[in-house]
Formats: sequence, structure tokens, C-alpha cells
Amino acid sequence: MKKKELIIIGGIVVVLLAGVLLTQYLKEQVKTEDIVQVKLRNKVIFEFDITVDGEYEVEGLISKVYIEVKDGKYHVHDVECPDKICEETGWIRKGDPTPIICLPNQIYIVQQIES
Repeated sequence: MKKKELIIIGGIVVVLLAGVLLTQYLKEQVKTEDIVQVKLRNKVIFEFDITVDGEYEVEGLISKVYIEVKDGKYHVHDVECPDKICEETGWIRKGDPTPIICLPNQIYIVQQIES
């Protein structure tokens, strides 16, 4: 190989390595306490970042559960279960250990709070 080809290959390797390292760094930036887990029958079926606004839909035992995330807090709405206690829980802020529980759907929503 010519010297020019070796320099080009070396440059490509450096760029690829930098991309891999940057990806790993960015993955580690999502803090554990920013993650909220949605569990069905005590198995994690979905996770979301409390710092990212969004709307999510998960399937419970008898109906869908709709989760809204906004400004570092979340709540459930428009649940089709009979008691709607989960809706009455209201907005949960980051760092609040209060879970949202929908018994008819067997859905449990809780933040991962580091001790």
C-alpha cells in the first residue's frame, strides 16, 4: 500500500473509533433517576425518560393506559378502566417516589430513584 492509502485508512479508523466512543458517552448521559418504568404484572414492559416530553400508550389487562410526559412530570389520562384511581393520582414530578397504579389493568408506573 502507498503512504497516501495508509493515511486515508488511518483517518477512517480514527473517525469510526471517535463515533463509537461518542455513542457510548451519550448513552451514559441518560441518568437512572430520569427513567420511569411501566410494569405489567411486575414485568417491565416499557420505559421512558421523564426529561423528554411525549405521549405513550401501553396495553394493560383490560384496556390501554395513556401516559403524558411534560416539563419533567407525568400522569395517566383517558384510561378505560372502571375505577380511574390511577388518573386521580395526578402529575408525578421527577424525584417523587409516588407510583401510579392501575389495579384493573395491573399496571404499575414508578421512577427509578437512586438512594
